[in-house]
Amino acid sequence: MIDTPDLSPARNAIGEPTAAQRSSVWSRVRAGVARLGVLGHAGMVMAVLAVVFIAFAVVGGVRQYVPVPYWDMWQGYIGFLTQSDLSTWQAWWGQHNEHRILISRALFWLDFNLFGATFIFLVIVNYLLAAAAVMLFLWALRERIGALAAPSGALLVAALIPVAGFSWAQSENFNWAFQSQFFLAQSVPLAALLALYRSQSPLHRRWFAAACVLGVAACATMANGVGALPLLVVMAVLSGQSRRRVLVLGILTVATLGYYFSDYQSSAATRSIDVLTQHAVALAQYTLVYLGAPVFWAISNQATLPTSLAAPLAAAAGSVLFLSALGYLAHATRREPRDGLGIALSLFMLYVTATALLTALGRYDHGIAQAASSRYQTPALMAWCALLVLLAPALLRGLARLPWMGAAALLMIPLAMWPVQHSALNHNRENAFERWIAVLALDMKIRDQGQIGRIYPNADHALVLSKPLDADDVGVFGDPLLDPVDQTVGLPMQNDAPMLQCGGSLTQLQPIAGDDRFLRIDGLISSPWARRTPSLVSMRSADGRVVGFALTMVRGRDARNDAASLTDLTRFSGYVDVKQLGASLVLIGQAPACRLQVQVPGRPFTIRN
Repeated sequence: MIDTPDLSPARNAIGEPTAAQRSSVWSRVRAGVARLGVLGHAGMVMAVLAVVFIAFAVVGGVRQYVPVPYWDMWQGYIGFLTQSDLSTWQAWWGQHNEHRILISRALFWLDFNLFGATFIFLVIVNYLLAAAAVMLFLWALRERIGALAAPSGALLVAALIPVAGFSWAQSENFNWAFQSQFFLAQSVPLAALLALYRSQSPLHRRWFAAACVLGVAACATMANGVGALPLLVVMAVLSGQSRRRVLVLGILTVATLGYYFSDYQSSAATRSIDVLTQHAVALAQYTLVYLGAPVFWAISNQATLPTSLAAPLAAAAGSVLFLSALGYLAHATRREPRDGLGIALSLFMLYVTATALLTALGRYDHGIAQAASSRYQTPALMAWCALLVLLAPALLRGLARLPWMGAAALLMIPLAMWPVQHSALNHNRENAFERWIAVLALDMKIRDQGQIGRIYPNADHALVLSKPLDADDVGVFGDPLLDPVDQTVGLPMQNDAPMLQCGGSLTQLQPIAGDDRFLRIDGLISSPWARRTPSLVSMRSADGRVVGFALTMVRGRDARNDAASLTDLTRFSGYVDVKQLGASLVLIGQAPACRLQVQVPGRPFTIRN
């Protein structure tokens, strides 16, 4: 028998843990887990859910990204940057509808001049602004309850803030590059109120100066931002700050708002008075549903409760939010010492309420459901985050008494929001495709109001606004896929290289109202041997001239995986010269190259499934 030497001393010498040491480590880990308790474990679950919500929101932004200017971006972004004299202050300070969006315009300029008008920078900014709002509320929560420790339930409460801050219910403000002002118009006034609260501590002068600067900056976000400075005056009075500060804030408010409204034009001013007196009930309903919009979305996206309850329950939730703001404001001002943070957050909730009322003045007749639009979710969700911070001390006391029940109740909130968040993974290919066809119409100078109307209400104006972008190949008009549209349309093209045969057929040929030079053409196409779908289809007449173009439903990387089998066909849509009615037409697919010869009918037609 051979004796085996004991290697334990050698292992210890090189730092390898012994069995006893490993057992001790696991014991400490188990003890640490045990110390977390019910609330600690629930807090960990909520933190994981918060990370998942953030991840889904980011993935949704990537999947929904389309570099096509949409609605207000045509005039507010393209028109501003291409038709304004940017060397003048008025170009930057001038109104966009009823808003002055100076800060967003600075972001537009950066995107246009530094990032090629791709809108990626602006979408990233939207997410960063959402993250900044979450950080503001987390800071306020720490001021309210101290360390965000897991065993106490603080982590459970804190993790709800990023869940709300990155809720996909506000998806329009995430993936629409124009919407930075929706985040700014809430976050900047909130930051101003929190800075004024912080000015009562050491380094108070710096924080007071920051509050003043942020109050002025809020006026450059959206129209409701003008309420930030008056709120600072109210807060300074209610929180018992010095007369000198109240005077400074008062003078700053009068001077800033005087300049703001010196040349302000509003067509809704007289109408607003009539609406307040004649449609008070409709205004109240719209305002309350706006405030309770997260509840509206949660109910509308689940199968348990009837959707008819969405509006009443949202209005009830909005009433709770509004009354809570008033109640906490009264409570915070009666306390000694006064609750400066409570005053700040209560005033912010009332600021959002005023925003909802101002929105209702112009849109109450669009219906109650419009009050719960995706873009209005951001202010509503931030108001609920403010209420969560105010309620945090009471929530922790309740969690301490009933940990299981309290933890379950709080975890139900992200579960109720989950169907909306999960929808971030959906890719609305049809909507993206229709926007690209609208760009194709603009690139071919075709006045297709029906198609261009999907991205801007006025086709003629869109054609004018798109000219400088098209001429300089900026933004979506600089996409390499569209290069042949500018370079070859109307020209004879010779291509003697052998090509594979495309599969496909025509499904529709229709006239275009407002432009009799072209026809709208739709069909199906694939390149079965390449197992890919052509991204662009050019159309050539019998004499070899390029007489039209079409785009396919799937573009770029997605095109490679579109064909599940050799017989799959993908939709294409585009435009062809009206003179090709009754003629033979050759469709040339590009990337990959293939050809398909079709006979164009002599009259418009539609094949219906």
